[in-house]
Amino acid sequence: MLKGYSEPREGIRIGGYSVRGGERLMKMIIELKEKIDKIPFPFGPIVQFRRFPSVIEGTDVFELVRVIAEAEVKGGWKGDVIKLELNGGINDEVDKFKVEKALGGYYYNWFLRQKGVKLLYKVE
Repeated sequence: MLKGYSEPREGIRIGGYSVRGGERLMKMIIELKEKIDKIPFPFGPIVQFRRFPSVIEGTDVFELVRVIAEAEVKGGWKGDVIKLELNGGINDEVDKFKVEKALGGYYYNWFLRQKGVKLLYKVE
């Protein structure tokens, strides 16, 4: 754990990052300012590819699906962005985005229980 950190509170700085395929896409540090009851933006649906290459001819699975889930957000905090780095990776070009202004950072616990998936498209 982080030295001196036991739980979120006003004034503490928390960092995080996003990785895909071993490449760091984003790094961020926020300073928590105020506790909030609700995250002020919608998450929207979770969409992902399911890929299971065939072992036996004709059994390949390659699908675009929507995740059916129950989600709950708890323990939200709003804060100021202290540092934000965008980097690129293979097939990820987030480094092309230019940050003009950081509006704020959020810290929260997100609980997700996946109940199934809905097929959106079967890739042939």
